[in-house]
Amino acid sequence: MTKLFVGEFKEYDAQELYEYFKEHFETINFWEKLKDKKTILLKPNLLGAFAPERAVTTHPAIVDAIMQLLSEHDKEIWIGDSPGGTVKPQKAWRVTGLGAIAEKYGAKVIQFGENGVRTLSNNGEEYPVTEDIFNADACINLCKYKTHSMARYTGAVKNLYGLIPGLEKVTLHTRYTNMNSFGEFVADLYRQTKDCFIYHILDGIVGMEGEGPSSGNPRDFGVIIHSEKGSAVDYLATKMMGFDWHELPMIARALHHDGVLPSRIEVDDKWKDFLFEDVDLAAVNLRSKFMSLLPNRTEQVMTKLMKYYPAFNEKCRLCKICVKSCPEQAIKYTKGDKHPEIDLNKCIRCMCCHEFCPYEAIYIHKSFFTKLVFGDR
Repeated sequence: MTKLFVGEFKEYDAQELYEYFKEHFETINFWEKLKDKKTILLKPNLLGAFAPERAVTTHPAIVDAIMQLLSEHDKEIWIGDSPGGTVKPQKAWRVTGLGAIAEKYGAKVIQFGENGVRTLSNNGEEYPVTEDIFNADACINLCKYKTHSMARYTGAVKNLYGLIPGLEKVTLHTRYTNMNSFGEFVADLYRQTKDCFIYHILDGIVGMEGEGPSSGNPRDFGVIIHSEKGSAVDYLATKMMGFDWHELPMIARALHHDGVLPSRIEVDDKWKDFLFEDVDLAAVNLRSKFMSLLPNRTEQVMTKLMKYYPAFNEKCRLCKICVKSCPEQAIKYTKGDKHPEIDLNKCIRCMCCHEFCPYEAIYIHKSFFTKLVFGDR
C-alpha cells in the first residue's frame, strides 16, 4: 500500500503547520529515515517573482514550518530552484518571501545549475539537471496545487521540471510541443530523479484554477496533500480537481514509474471520492480533451477551427521577459510599440510567455468556435 495524507487548513499559519507536521512526521517515523542524512534540500515551486497571495509559488509559511522542524533535528538546510524565464533569481527569492525564510533559519540558497549539472537522456535526447539534488543527502519536494496551460495540471511531478537549469527549460519546449510528449518527458524526468526525494508536500491551501500556472485565479482549496510518492499525491490532487487522471500522461506514467496502483493507495475515506465543486478547468482542457473525442481524419480541420494562442492585454509593462523566454523567438519588440508582437506562424503554443509573465499581461485568446465549445472563460 502507498500511504497518502491530507491535512485541512483554513489559512497559512506557520505555527499551525509546524504542529501538524511535527505530529505527522513522528507518526510516520520520518526522522528515523533521516537519521544518517545531514544535508536536506528543499525544492519549492519558485516559478518567478510572484507575491505569495498570487498563489503561483509555494507559500513561505509551509517552508517556514518545514525548516523549523529540520533545524530542531540539526539538519543542514539547502533550498533551491531555477526560476522560469529570465527573471533574476534574487528578485524571485525576495518577492515570494522564501528568501526571508531561508535567512531566518540560515539555509543555503541555491540557484540550480551554478554547482554543476548532470546529463540525463530521454529517448536519446540529452538534457541537464542540477547536480545539487545528487549532492544533498535527501530532498523534499514542496510543490504548488495549480492548473497548467500546457500540461493541464501541475503539482509534485511537474515541480521537478525546475531541476532543469535556467532557459534550458524553455528550449525543451521546442522538442516536446504538446501535452502528451511533454507529459511523457516530465514523467521520465521524475523517474530518473525521484530517488533523491524522500517526501512530497503539495501546497493546496490556496491553489490556482483557470489559466494557470501563473495567470489563473487563486482558489481556496484548504488542503495539503503529502506522501513519499509524488505520483500518488498528483493522482489524488487531479481527481479532486475534476480531472480524469487517465487522460494526463504525466500522471499515468509517473504512477507506472513508481509502481503505484490507484487501488492500492491508502487514504482516509473522506478523500477517496472527494471532489471540489466547479473548479475552472475550461482553459486548460481547451484543446487536448476536445481533440481526444475526434476521429483522426477530422483533427486537421478542427485544429483550424479550434484556434487558441497567446495575446497581450493592457497590463504589459514592456519588461520583455516574454521576448527572452520564447523558445522559437516568435516574439519581437519594436521600439515605440505598446507591447511586443507574436508571430503566430512561429508560435508553437507552449505558453512559456503566458507562464513566465509576472504582470498577467498575456492571456489565451480563443477563436469564436472555441468560445462556442468551451465558453469565454
